[in-house]
Amino acid sequence: MKDTDCTHFADLIDLVLVRNMIEANYSVSGVPGGIMDAQDGSILVWAGGQDICANFHRKNLKSVARCRESGEAASGKMSAGRPLGYNCLNGLWNVGFPIMAAGRHLATLLMGQFFRQDQTIDMGFFENQARELCFDKDAYLTALSRVPVVSREKTAAIQEQNRSLAIFLGKQAESELRLRERQVSCRTGGSEPSLKETFMQSLVETIPIPLYVKDTGCHYIGCNRAFERMVGKSREEIVGKTVQEVYAPIETSEYERMDSELLQSGDRQVLRVRLAAPGPEELDYEVYKAVLRDSSGRATGIVGLNFDITERLRNERELEKSRNLIRNILESTPSAIICVDEHGVVNHWNAFAKSLFGRTRDSALGMALQQATPLLAGHLDKLAAAIEHREISQVESLSVTHGGETRLLDVQFYPLVSNGVIGAVIRADDVTERERLREMMIQTEKMMSVGGLAAGMAHEINNPLGAIMQSAQMVVRRLDPDMALNREAVVRAGCQAGSLRAYLEDRRILEFLEGIREAGTRASRIVSNMLEFSRKADSGREPVSLASLLDKSLELAASDYDLKKKYDFRHIVIVREYAPGLPPVSCVRTEIEQVFLNLLRNAAQAMALKSFSNERPTLVLRTHGTGDKATVEFEDNGPGLEEWVRRKVFDPFFTTKEPGEGTGLGLSVSYFIIANKHGGTILVESEPGKGTKFVVELPFGGPALRSAQTAGPASSI
Repeated sequence: MKDTDCTHFADLIDLVLVRNMIEANYSVSGVPGGIMDAQDGSILVWAGGQDICANFHRKNLKSVARCRESGEAASGKMSAGRPLGYNCLNGLWNVGFPIMAAGRHLATLLMGQFFRQDQTIDMGFFENQARELCFDKDAYLTALSRVPVVSREKTAAIQEQNRSLAIFLGKQAESELRLRERQVSCRTGGSEPSLKETFMQSLVETIPIPLYVKDTGCHYIGCNRAFERMVGKSREEIVGKTVQEVYAPIETSEYERMDSELLQSGDRQVLRVRLAAPGPEELDYEVYKAVLRDSSGRATGIVGLNFDITERLRNERELEKSRNLIRNILESTPSAIICVDEHGVVNHWNAFAKSLFGRTRDSALGMALQQATPLLAGHLDKLAAAIEHREISQVESLSVTHGGETRLLDVQFYPLVSNGVIGAVIRADDVTERERLREMMIQTEKMMSVGGLAAGMAHEINNPLGAIMQSAQMVVRRLDPDMALNREAVVRAGCQAGSLRAYLEDRRILEFLEGIREAGTRASRIVSNMLEFSRKADSGREPVSLASLLDKSLELAASDYDLKKKYDFRHIVIVREYAPGLPPVSCVRTEIEQVFLNLLRNAAQAMALKSFSNERPTLVLRTHGTGDKATVEFEDNGPGLEEWVRRKVFDPFFTTKEPGEGTGLGLSVSYFIIANKHGGTILVESEPGKGTKFVVELPFGGPALRSAQTAGPASSI
């Protein structure tokens, strides 16, 4: 066996230089890496490292043995030029690249302690390992969550780079082996310095990263081919020049200042620069610089490595762009989006969650969910089911009050499992308007049923009512002394016509009969109005007199049972100020009648809330026309409206009445009929204590009004 057969990798390669290369590689890729001796399994060089390895795996004898066993087993399966990916016995992914020299596997270049993006992370394995090795479970799993997850594309790029580096290091080690073999055979050391220089020059030239060396005067004294390609100049054009001369016309005074500081401090420097490439584009570089020293420790110059990070920065910008897009989507969505980790601690809180729950993002982040949103404290079982069992669950119609307003929420709990991140997403949707629309539909169906029932009752009432009126009329006719048949019947009965007439008048029989007839006529008119109002609205419009429509609406309102219970229209002074000669308005009669009836009811109900002393409750109905529009005003002397009530009076479901006394739909429906269906306007003017006036404007839908139209005098009944 030759002496060189027992040579270790560390005997052949300058590990300081290799360590610099490995550290630079880690700073660019973010994936730890190093070199392991293939003969004894010792780690020669390592850069980076994860908390889970440093604080746990390497501090436990059993896990250390597993790590060494995994590496030795992987080394035995490697072949020249081919990487081997494997899960170590401690659960992390590693990739090994054999460093071969003269057919011998001297060392293994490793990249490891990460998870692949397409890899399913077995959390149960790590939880069992924590128990087996007596690790603090929470701390161990927290360290596990910080292990990087690397995409397939990035893994492939790093593997290709490390494969080339492993081949390069193997060639350098083999060159050194051959040199030593020649030295042994020649038994002379005279050529050793020149051979060493040849080796170092070969090493520098092979490195694919731009490398340069400067003297203490900051002049270039050497570089490799990669640096020549980077600056677009030959070595002869670089050596002996300053950075200003090499990079002219770029201003480089800042670089020269930093070189001087480096020589004075003796430390290392890392900086980013953007330089013009030989082509049309500019490239970004991360520059690592260190001081060169001789055997006595005296500074002799500067060595620098320029890593091209253009693609990395481009990917980072695209990643940040994607993050911003996702963030904007989450912030813009009209749903509260809350994310929690596996412990139920809030780590995302979007803008809608702030407006819905009244808590800022900064105050919510880091809080337990039940503290950030007490509303969800009673549903932590659903949160646990989402995190632990990957179950999706939902809670409907939760009530939350914020800013004096009560809203209804539908809340969904979703599991979150991605790239080793465990937690849950809570989405809360404001369904208040949906529930209100559902109530409105139910109320509409109820009103349609009541309307149909009322129409049926009206038809049924009409028949006996007609019989009553007809019978009353026949009784009056049979008592009329001017009719010959009546006089003959009196004679046959042995009575005197004058005495019978006197008896009827004395007992007021004829007045009672007249009362029956008048009451029947009024009831017939009420039934007729009810039938007309309950009739389904025709889609076609017709010319309608606003004055007659107002009077008919008054009759309906006066017969409203609920209104008569609390405030009878007979006690209200109705003042009509109708403009004479006002042309009819083209509209759907029943819809406008519904609006007028709503406004009349509101006025009567409002005045019922006020105590009148020196005045009587008064309602003024006013019509007039201007241009192509007709105006109808309903003005009462009730208690008036507060400003906040006036602003919300047309909102759906808004009501100031007691629960059960109103739906809050009357004025909102009226607004829809006037504004949307008839192209008009409706507004309210009011001050507390000064009454309320609703103003309705409707287009005539025909020729313009005559300019001579003016308001008529007031009348009171």
